[in-house]
Amino acid sequence: MKRLFIFLCLPALISIAAITSGCDDDDPVTPDPTEKDYFPFNRGAVWTYHTNVYKGTVGPDATVEVKIDTSWSSDQLFDFLMIRMPPQYPDWGRIIGLLDSAGVIYSLGDHPREGEFPLFKHVYDENEITHETITVLGTTYETVKYELSVDGGRKVTWWFADDIGLVREHSMTGISLFSDDNDDEVLTELISYAQ
Repeated sequence: MKRLFIFLCLPALISIAAITSGCDDDDPVTPDPTEKDYFPFNRGAVWTYHTNVYKGTVGPDATVEVKIDTSWSSDQLFDFLMIRMPPQYPDWGRIIGLLDSAGVIYSLGDHPREGEFPLFKHVYDENEITHETITVLGTTYETVKYELSVDGGRKVTWWFADDIGLVREHSMTGISLFSDDNDDEVLTELISYAQ
């Protein structure tokens, strides 16, 4: 009797599996493993940075931890770049909504919607970047340097390392991934990356 039940229910189970597997369209795009990946979308990863973006609130130097996690916004689940500053602020708070669309990470703001421009990419075209070897807090990285102009010509420069992601951020006009309360020089550098 059990075999007959399983046999009769098997087509329904296959149909349910097919339907639920089709619901994965909003999941992060997995880049080709043979290509470089300058924004690893790894939920187990934690990036630790030294930054001056909270000089007006926390002080001139802060250590922050960053990860990617899922959170609710407008009754929908979205992926967010999450941040915390232990020990002062031990709880994770979301700072940027993320949407991985065809290998491009879009900034979605506080209430996610696709942004005007890509914030990050897994892979960059050669005409978008400069290759640079940089040393950040004693560690040397082979990076791609990417410059972005926002808000009427204000610029930010990001350096990304393969399979690590952001290793340095610099702006003379206050642009930062981590805070929008600056109007002068911003410098953020990677301390460590753990998967």
